[in-house]
This record gives sequence, C-alpha cells and structure tokens, in this order.
Amino acid sequence: MLKKEEVVLKEESLGLFPDWESIFNRKAPIFLEIGIGNGEFIKWIAERHPENNYVGIEVAREFFKKAVNRITSSGLTNVRLIHCEGAKALCQLFKNGSLSGLYLNFPDPWAKKKQKRRRLVNKLFPWLLALKLLDSGFFLMVTDFKEYAEEVVEAFLNTKCFAPLWKEGPMRNRLEDYYHTKYARKWLACGLPLFFVGFKKVKTPENIPAEVFEYYPILKISKEDSMPHSIIQVEKPFVPSELVNELPEGIIFQKDQKVIKILEKFLSSKSVLLDSLISEGHLVQRFFVTISPHSNGLIVKIHDSDKPLPTEGVHTLIALLTKELLRIYSGKLLKTTCKKHIIKTFTTEEVNST
Repeated sequence: MLKKEEVVLKEESLGLFPDWESIFNRKAPIFLEIGIGNGEFIKWIAERHPENNYVGIEVAREFFKKAVNRITSSGLTNVRLIHCEGAKALCQLFKNGSLSGLYLNFPDPWAKKKQKRRRLVNKLFPWLLALKLLDSGFFLMVTDFKEYAEEVVEAFLNTKCFAPLWKEGPMRNRLEDYYHTKYARKWLACGLPLFFVGFKKVKTPENIPAEVFEYYPILKISKEDSMPHSIIQVEKPFVPSELVNELPEGIIFQKDQKVIKILEKFLSSKSVLLDSLISEGHLVQRFFVTISPHSNGLIVKIHDSDKPLPTEGVHTLIALLTKELLRIYSGKLLKTTCKKHIIKTFTTEEVNST
C-alpha cells in the first residue's frame, strides 16, 4: 500500500518528461485520465487492469483531494495523481510516443460561444495527442453535449492521424463494460443520452501546423533548455530605488498568441523584484524576476523560489529586460543564456548565448 506522498506527485518536482518507469518502479503501458474528478473511474480501471500504469490529472483542488483519499485507501500501487492543468500535463510530462491511451470523462464543454476557446479538446488538440500516443494508442471521451462530441470527431478526422475506434464509426451512445461515473449515472437516470467518442492512432503526423507549437509552447522545449538569465556590465552604481522607476510596467510585449506583462514592481535594499505574467497559447505562467548586483555588474534572472518552464515567452521576457538594462545603464552584455534568435531580436551585441 502506497503512502499519500507516493501517490501524489508534485508538478514542480517532476520537471520535463519524468522517468515513469522509476516512478512506478516497473515498466508497463501508461494510460492517462485528464479530469479524474473524485477518482472513481481511475480506481475502477486500475483495479481491472493491474498490469497497466495509470496517471490521473485534476485541476480542481476539492475533487483532487477526494481522488487522493480514494486511491490512497484503495491500496492500489499502479496509480499516480497530479494536480495540474490537462494540456500542460500532456505536453510536459509525457514524451512523444509514450502514452497507450487517454481517457476523458465529461470534460467541461464551455457551451457558450465566448467560452469555446477554453475547451481542452479543440481543433489543435488531436495534433498534440498524435505526438504523445504510441502507435495504436487510443483516445476515449464521454460527454453529454452532442455539439461538443461532433466537433471533437471533426477535429480528429482532420488530422488524418486517427481512425475510428469502433467499426460503426467514431461516436456511439452506449459502450458496454464501461464505468459510469456519478455524473453519468445522474444523467442516464434522467433518460438523457451520452456520447462516446473514440479514436485510435494510425500514424504519426509528419507536417504539424505551426499554430500547434504556438498554442502548446511546451512542445518547443527540450530537456537541454536552461532557464534564461543575463549578466550586464554597468558603469554607474546600481541603485534599486532609481531603477524601479525606470523599468516598464503593464504589457511590455504582445504578438500573435504571446502576451508578456509586468504586474507589479517591488523594491528591496539590494534588488528589484518584478511580478511577471506570460500567456502563450493555452499556457499561462506567473513568477518573479530579480535584478540584483553581480560581481561583474548586474544579473537579471528568474527568482530562485520560482520554476516556470523555460518557454520562448520566458526567454523573451529576460531578453526584453536585458535590453532595458543595457539602455538604462549604457551597459555591456557579458553573458546570456537566452536563446540566440530571441536575444538577437532585442540586442545586436555579440555575446555568448545558448
């Protein structure tokens, strides 16, 4: 029987593409459920298939707590749970071609027209899943919202990477030997239909639309990517109280699906702290950036207590602040770990860069 701390995995400690074989202490097919609710489905499927490993994702804290209690008390050793947003987890935690299947039970349909963009499964999602599933891996979704089900079917068929899971097609109203969650039981008790959508991967995509990588920016990250920082040589003294007034605030960058914003500026005796928010496609990250003295001048970097993913947006923020510091101090860029193509967008100085 696993302890709670063994069942629950911390997103921040997993990093990019964790070693699931080590986490489960065995090599076995991995199945993912996004939106586990109170955990009754993942418990049911894990009990029926002890030969498989199951990872459950849930963003709602109250549901997540119930799921943790359910799995911990069950004695199951083939389930791990993570409090995380679904698309982010899929991008960050699983290598391409590593998942055997994805279950999606009653995802929020965001039925209003203005809310549709918040749906987990949209026209780009099948491309992401086609990367993460192994060959013949499957997608199985249950919903009570017919319009959503039909749009999901269309999106999967458009990738040309999937085939219907069943002979009669990709959508049906009943599925034998499938666990009905509490929500499904209530819906069926009212005499209302359910819609099961199922696909299996038949090929890996060769030409993925560029907008997929813009919407899922984590896909551009590799394990070798480092957190960006810059070291700047300055000629005049660094006075935090003076610098904080010269630094920009509010939206400092906006292009396509990327928005970078400085929410607030803070001051200490030795440094300036910037509360920063970056929105890139579906991904939103909030963290602090520090500007502090360095043996060679100043260093601008992510605060040690924060661990955002080093996306292009994070690199762009550090590059923008580097540009501002060079302007304010008429300084010289000594070193940066910002990506070369990003730092060159904002400064023409020749410097060692990643």
